[in-house]
Amino acid sequence: MKKILLIIMIVSLLIPFKIPMAYKEFDYSRTSENDEDFPYPKLDDLMKELKEKRKQIEQQRLEEIKAKKIEQGELIDESAEENNDDKKNHEKVEKNKEQEVIPSLIVRLRGKHSEKYLCSYSFIEVENNSEKIIAKDIITDYEKLLKKSSLKVRANENINFEFSTVPKNVTVSIWNLDNKALTVKRGCIKVPDLEGKYVLIVKGNYKNGFVKYAVVVDIRK
Repeated sequence: MKKILLIIMIVSLLIPFKIPMAYKEFDYSRTSENDEDFPYPKLDDLMKELKEKRKQIEQQRLEEIKAKKIEQGELIDESAEENNDDKKNHEKVEKNKEQEVIPSLIVRLRGKHSEKYLCSYSFIEVENNSEKIIAKDIITDYEKLLKKSSLKVRANENINFEFSTVPKNVTVSIWNLDNKALTVKRGCIKVPDLEGKYVLIVKGNYKNGFVKYAVVVDIRK
């Protein structure tokens, strides 16, 4: 009986004090707060990270291939390749400019267009308040033109020469007859009373230059 009373007294003395219990319920609300402090990575972030790693691996692979080619002496000089591309682009731009500047020629006989050959041109163009000369000799040996296809004509037929840009005047001469000048009226000439192959030099004169074309005629009677 004394032992029971002693136990009751001890328990009654301990009740006012907060003694931690051996088992404590898990605080789920606190866990959620910790989750906010340390969030799980999102799927988009994981995908971005994966792409970046793949990019790094691919770049590393390309560098290894490049290094291997350098060792084997197979690598093309990239700077030279770039310079070549720049040169081609520059030539293309210049060619386009020339095509804009140089008038084309239409040769008409019996209402049909006929063959002609660009021989030379020289023009002065003003660009950025400075003068620029655009000139080129394409054909200087007119003898070779006699072997090209010719325009079959008859004496006294009319041939019409029409430039894409109207010139100040047009002159026509026969190269293999000591550059004999032919009369030009409104861009037309009358085929001279000759026989055989001749090279006609058609020249359009402009205020800033000239352009020459050649037309090979085969005059028949």
